[in-house]
Amino acid sequence: RIYPADFGNSSYCESVPLQQLGAAVGHLETLLDDLRYRGIFSAEFKRDARDGRLCILEVNTRAWWYVEFAARCGVNVCAMAYQDAQGLPVTRPQRAPVNGAGCVRLDDDFKAVRSAGATRSWWRAAWQWTRAHHHVFRWDDPWPACSLLWMRLRRRLTAEPRPATARDSATPRHEKTAS
Repeated sequence: RIYPADFGNSSYCESVPLQQLGAAVGHLETLLDDLRYRGIFSAEFKRDARDGRLCILEVNTRAWWYVEFAARCGVNVCAMAYQDAQGLPVTRPQRAPVNGAGCVRLDDDFKAVRSAGATRSWWRAAWQWTRAHHHVFRWDDPWPACSLLWMRLRRRLTAEPRPATARDSATPRHEKTAS
């Protein structure tokens, strides 16, 4: 999932086997080979609803928010990049990557699920959240998550009321209260 849905950042990711990506992996490898690219990258795809094919959206040549999640799934991208930068042999993953694991940015994913609106989405998301790795929250060190929660709560409580927009002032008063 992403938030905001039209052009946002990933809020929930799940690891999948490369075989599930079909021809998309080969197309990406061809692109990177043709560019003679070497180094860290993150590729984003979207599945075409018409034919089920994965279409490439973008390739970022930098570490991304989910780099720790990749390491938790067995692909330590940062260690591999360090070894490469030092001219050392790059250690390939020692085990098959973990498939089906999830990682969530809970604050954004909550908004993503809320904007989807379907009750079924809430149950599915709640189940995923209970099993997922969380970006900020850890049972062995809950303070970063508590700090983030406190900061957001404080911002909400002390926020200035949003100024009326031109559209608000053009709408008759009795229509503003209708939902």
